[in-house]
Amino acid sequence: TAWVAKDPALNHYWWPTNNSNILYLNTLKYPFDNSTFRRAISMAIDKNLLEKTAYFSTGGYDQNPTGIIPAQQKEWLDPTLESLAASLTAYNPKAAQQLLASIGFVKNSSGVLVGPNGKPLPTFTILVGAGWTDFISMAEVISQELSGLGINTTIDQEPWNTYISSIMSATYDMVICWGTGTGPSPYFLYYQEFNPAFSASKIGETAVSDYSRYTNPLITDALQVFSSTSNLSLQKQAMYTIERIVLEDVPFIVLTNRTNFFDY
Repeated sequence: TAWVAKDPALNHYWWPTNNSNILYLNTLKYPFDNSTFRRAISMAIDKNLLEKTAYFSTGGYDQNPTGIIPAQQKEWLDPTLESLAASLTAYNPKAAQQLLASIGFVKNSSGVLVGPNGKPLPTFTILVGAGWTDFISMAEVISQELSGLGINTTIDQEPWNTYISSIMSATYDMVICWGTGTGPSPYFLYYQEFNPAFSASKIGETAVSDYSRYTNPLITDALQVFSSTSNLSLQKQAMYTIERIVLEDVPFIVLTNRTNFFDY
């Protein structure tokens, strides 16, 4: 804003959305291995507040929990999933608390969430890049909102080499990062996120891009269908299959649209 104000006739910025900022939950760790727990976390996060706090509303509020960017939603988003998608995007901490209770997670007298095994949850870390003010701002909001559920967190700022190593080796609890695939259709996002060839099954093993360590044979089959045909109808049905699984299992949580900051 300060830059544009110096000469509004000549100074402009154009930040097209080309990806999403994502909260990855380490599905190799308890309780993030539970899809209902992951869904509750998504419902307890105010995505609009994240957008205002981190990007001053430049990215817009039309993010979608499937990870499909706005420019591709009309063609590629299954219209029958609109209600399911809205339930994940909406900020509803009360419903999130009820969802947690339905799987045995309730607060103790100290306000800490206790699992069905009777043990209070430990303090988890939210990993961000050191000095990355947008991710740090989002992490601060998320940390405060999760505390309302009884989930205590600390924010861990790590320099790039340590940050990316922690993500790829799955030694983190939660991490704010970006979608690992971009292209002219959602296939490119889902191919990078869920192809088993890019994943790993143990903590400490390197995953190239499946940072949440989530795989699903139905997604693998759908990716194969998409890549083996040029029939647009069949390709859309393959993407619809993946979209529904993403919304039902919540392998990642879309936080905000991610814009291409370098275009002016």
